[in-house]
Order: sequence, then C-alpha cells, then structure tokens
Amino acid sequence: MSARTLWLSGASGSIGGHLLEVLVQAGWQVRAACRQPDRQHGMTPNVAWVPFQIEEPHDLTVLRQTMAGCDAVVHLAWHTGANPEESARLNVAAAAQVLRVARDMRSEEHTSELQSLRHLVCRLLLEKK
Repeated sequence: MSARTLWLSGASGSIGGHLLEVLVQAGWQVRAACRQPDRQHGMTPNVAWVPFQIEEPHDLTVLRQTMAGCDAVVHLAWHTGANPEESARLNVAAAAQVLRVARDMRSEEHTSELQSLRHLVCRLLLEKK
C-alpha cells in the first residue's frame, strides 16, 4: 500500500510542527502549508512545503492545486494579531475555504485511515500537555 498524503496548514507552528513529525514517523506524505515555505530549511523526508497565508484572500484554485491528491486535510494555521475581530474574521474565512476544498475532494473510502489519523493527533496533543 502506498503512503497516504495529508495537507497540513500551520506546519511551521508549534502544534503543527510536532504533528508534522508524528505524521512523517507514521509514514504519511505531508504537504506542509505555511506562510513562507521557501524559508523551511532541511530536507525532511516525505514533506513538500507549500504556501498558505491566512492574511490574504485565498484563490480556491491554488488551494485545490496544493490539496490535489491528498487523502486528508488538517487545518491548524491561526492568525493572531492586535485586532481580535480582524483575526477572527480572517480565521473563519480561511477555515471556510479550506473546508470547502476539502469537502469537494472528500471520499468515503478514507474513513478508517482518517480515524487512525484522529488518534495520532489526539495522542500528540496529550503528550505535549
């Protein structure tokens, strides 16, 4: 069986970075989405860095291209700024767009694999407490 591919936003952040390590160790191919993918140094096996910025309106075509062929999506990117209302607006808009693209590419055949992924994410969060 070939490796599953996951699109992960916020991959260069604290939680996303830890989840990225767990996913790679579990054999996932990861499309790690972050603001500045060109600044991610090192050749992490099974990781392809792709651009994603909450602060800019998203072209769904670009999101579809970076998510194409992915079996799962985890959206962890989160905007924090001086204006909480603006941050909330940006976060909701970005999450809605990611969800829209993920929903369009959803497939029932991945349910059991995604259940395993959910357990990986929960385990990571519990270990970091």
